[in-house]
Amino acid sequence: TKVIIYGSSLSSDYYIGISGQGNDDRWGKEMIIAESEISGYYAALYQPQRSSVTTITNSKMIGNTGLGIKGGTVTICDSEIIGTGEVAVDEAAATGSGFVDTGDAVYVEAVYNWPVTVTLKGENTVTSEMAYAVELFGQEGKGPGKISIYGGAYQGEKGAANWNEFGKFEIFAGTYQGTVKDTITRFDVTEE
Repeated sequence: TKVIIYGSSLSSDYYIGISGQGNDDRWGKEMIIAESEISGYYAALYQPQRSSVTTITNSKMIGNTGLGIKGGTVTICDSEIIGTGEVAVDEAAATGSGFVDTGDAVYVEAVYNWPVTVTLKGENTVTSEMAYAVELFGQEGKGPGKISIYGGAYQGEKGAANWNEFGKFEIFAGTYQGTVKDTITRFDVTEE
């Protein structure tokens, strides 16, 4: 199945803008979000699907947690991602279903028995008003989770980038306002 959302505005005042189904027997689909604005109370997008391929380009995504990602491959390019919510917990904690509403702009929760990979490239603007711009939470023997950043601007009230050291987090380029956890692999990073 392939879903294309192009030149659209979707909003959910009480739930999630776009939500995938994460049961193990639902392997996912290809989803393309382009030139669109998606907003949701809990998240603009929740994607837990095992083998899903999601591409977000030239779009604006807004939610308490901007994006909650638990499965598949997600590529974000030249987009604005905003997390507006208060931090629900001090440190992200795994859930069996759904995701922790962290307040992050991009939150990756790698706690299922399948991998999740998120790549951010181009001129993204990723902002969390109360938490981290980008965060990876993993568990030993699960996922694994991987975040790779190849440019853009990242800012979060608690910090620009965080992880709990399970999985892989690499930053190749970009500008970061706020702390970047010192154990994240960095190549060409400007910290302000």
